[in-house]
Amino acid sequence: MKNTIAVSALLASVSLPSFAADLPARVSSPASLPVFASAPTWTGFYIGLQGGHIWGDGMTEDRNYNDEFDRGSSPSTNGVFGGAHLGYNLQFANRVVVGVEADIGRGPVRSSLSPTRTELGGALTDDLNHHRVSLEWFGSARARVGYALGNVLAYATGGVAVGETRYGFEHFNATGRIKSASVGWTSGVGLEYMIAPNWTTRAEYRYTDYGSASGHVFDNYPDFSHKGELKTNDVRIGVSYKFGG
Repeated sequence: MKNTIAVSALLASVSLPSFAADLPARVSSPASLPVFASAPTWTGFYIGLQGGHIWGDGMTEDRNYNDEFDRGSSPSTNGVFGGAHLGYNLQFANRVVVGVEADIGRGPVRSSLSPTRTELGGALTDDLNHHRVSLEWFGSARARVGYALGNVLAYATGGVAVGETRYGFEHFNATGRIKSASVGWTSGVGLEYMIAPNWTTRAEYRYTDYGSASGHVFDNYPDFSHKGELKTNDVRIGVSYKFGG
């Protein structure tokens, strides 16, 4: 009997550690949840602010009624701006994001006085006339198409651009300008990063063509017309708040 009890005790001491090793480990609950409890979604309305730098090339031209001569110039514009945007995104097929967005901005975006070149009888000569180009305010309504990798969105955008362009003429003490609500087009690319379920930041490049405008800079010279065109590049950064994150 003593031998039987001793053998049983020995077997128990050997088998218990092995049995304990086979038991499943206890799962402890995390101390805190991550920022994204589930996969981030880009779907929803958003509103935000942006700012950046614009530079571009203008083209101006003066011409009299019978085309005897014309003056041309190519003022270069640049300046900083700030503005706001709002839009809506829809994410589907896990990674594809489509949306619409509108924005508006204001700067000072102006050129310095640019001396003109005059064509008279086929010859080009410098003269004392100067041209200037400015963009007072601007905006756009665009579509956006992007590809999401988690909380990073790469996208392309394009649509209609509008803005108030001004093309000026100066000759000694005589000055004049035309002001136009110009309509053109814009396109660009960007990256957006979701830093929290309701907040994103972005960096974007855009090219914009505001078309052309023409008119009379001097009321007392109705046969003297002025024409201008403006094309710009800009880089902008922004922050957005997304509703319903």
